[in-house]
Formats: sequence, structure tokens, C-alpha cells
Amino acid sequence: MPRIPAPADRKPQLDLTVVEQIRLAPAMVRVVCPIDNPEDFRDVPAPEKYVKLLFFSPQTLAATAPGELPDYWAVRESAPPHEQPVSRHMTLRRVDAAAATVWIDVALHGSEGHAGPWAAAARSG
Repeated sequence: MPRIPAPADRKPQLDLTVVEQIRLAPAMVRVVCPIDNPEDFRDVPAPEKYVKLLFFSPQTLAATAPGELPDYWAVRESAPPHEQPVSRHMTLRRVDAAAATVWIDVALHGSEGHAGPWAAAARSG
């Protein structure tokens, strides 16, 4: 299992909500999500401007209270290997400070994997 960073070195968890899904091409989708503090993203140069999408196991989601999201770091520290979240690094296509949104473009590679099927099915809310 990968080393879990000390609490002071951990990146904050940003819970995103999809507000729009745009089909850019047959195999490319843009997912638009609002952000609370767009200024936090302004000075990060490409290609380091990214988010890590997390896909929690069904067991983790079932154990989470309705309306709540799992805490990534708590799950990393306590879940057995087969229940660890899967992560995918996604480059932010655009940070729109005026609209306080981020754009995440996702290539679709069929029904396998995590990010592609999620993006293909993403809807507002």
C-alpha cells in the first residue's frame, strides 16, 4: 500500500458537484463543476493544474451517511486494500474565475474503467 502522508502534508479534499456535462466529440466529454475559491487555482501553472478524481468502493459508500461524502484520508487509513478508493488525475481544461467553475475534459474509452464511464453518465446535481 502507498505511504499515507502526514496530516500536515495532505492535500485538502474538494467535493465537486457536476453542473453541466457537454459532449465535445464522440469520445470526449467536458464536465463543469463549481468551486468556492477560484483564486486558489489562479497561480497554478499548467500542467500542474489538476484534480484527483476519487472513486470510492460500494462498501465505503454504503457505510456513509445519506447526503454525506466519505473522507478520503480516513478511508485511506482504515479501509482494507480491496476497499481503497481508486483515483484518476485529471487536468483542469479551464478554471473560469468569473463563473467560479472548473472544466474537466475526459476521454471516453468505452465502458471499462472509472473516469470515462463516470464522465459519460455525469449529469447536473
